[in-house]
Amino acid sequence: MSSMVEKIMNAEHVAEYSVIANGDLQVEHAELAFRNFSGRGTKANPVGGKRTFCLMLNEEMADRLWNDNWNVKVKEIKDQYQEDETTLTVNWEDYNRQYRNIFDHAMIYTEIIVSENGNPPADIYKASEYNGEKTVAKIPADHWKELDTSMMNEITVTIHPWMHGRNLQKPDAKKGYLRTLIAHVQPIMSGVRLGNTYSDYRVIED
Repeated sequence: MSSMVEKIMNAEHVAEYSVIANGDLQVEHAELAFRNFSGRGTKANPVGGKRTFCLMLNEEMADRLWNDNWNVKVKEIKDQYQEDETTLTVNWEDYNRQYRNIFDHAMIYTEIIVSENGNPPADIYKASEYNGEKTVAKIPADHWKELDTSMMNEITVTIHPWMHGRNLQKPDAKKGYLRTLIAHVQPIMSGVRLGNTYSDYRVIED
């Protein structure tokens, strides 16, 4: 089973979704995909500067958010990856009408904006346990880029819907903005791993 398929299953069966009193969406044991906390330029974000991630959804919450005018999309995930294949991304309505029985696996998601100066501003916290004490510490915005490559577990997010009014066909369309994110964060160590054979060698950097 691929890691993405496992994420899809967790989003469907493990994540806990709730809409709280002010309309915010809260998700515990959340699954994130396509993390871009750094705002780097990508195919979907060629200009750069926009920090985003995709919050994976189960079908029940996708249906509820879509009916509440959130932008919900579905990406085709293949059983077997091929170098030259092109996967489809469609909206939730088109998926149910045309593609439900065609996709090998469906990654259901909504894109979330992460803004330190937005309304609301995003707050991101790292959870830790040390000597029996459990704490959360705020991660400064200039360190958010590290979340693109870190291992993140036990993620809890609170998302605020914002009616941006930019879609002329759907003026009441909503976009999700991150209010808070809390997770256990473990940076992935980079660099040369020498192993036992070369354990007594010294790495000389260029």
